[in-house]
Amino acid sequence: VLFPGQGSQQVGMMRDLACLFPEMLDALAAANAAAPAADGVRLSDRVYPPTRFDESLANADTDALRDTRTAQPAIGAVSWGAWRVLSERFGLAPAAFAGHSYGELVALAAAGGVTPEALL
Repeated sequence: VLFPGQGSQQVGMMRDLACLFPEMLDALAAANAAAPAADGVRLSDRVYPPTRFDESLANADTDALRDTRTAQPAIGAVSWGAWRVLSERFGLAPAAFAGHSYGELVALAAAGGVTPEALL
């Protein structure tokens, strides 16, 4: 299993999983609790902001998610949630884990090298 790093984030990433699987929602809720935003906006609200019909507002949402302080925890939370869906719901048992950049930390958590709490 290969986990992505910074630069792969985008507004709405893995929304389908968040709508369908409680494992993803649990990971996002844990991330919200672990890293409260200084500006009062939850991490999950940066990943899944309201639909914007104004291009400048949509661009502002994208820019906010690109900020490293948001991008890395967002990638971690979404990747961790996706891993939980794959492992807990579908029983995926990979032979190896790897990650690019910040994804290395998610790979460590998935392999049991660090706790999910430490990741988030």
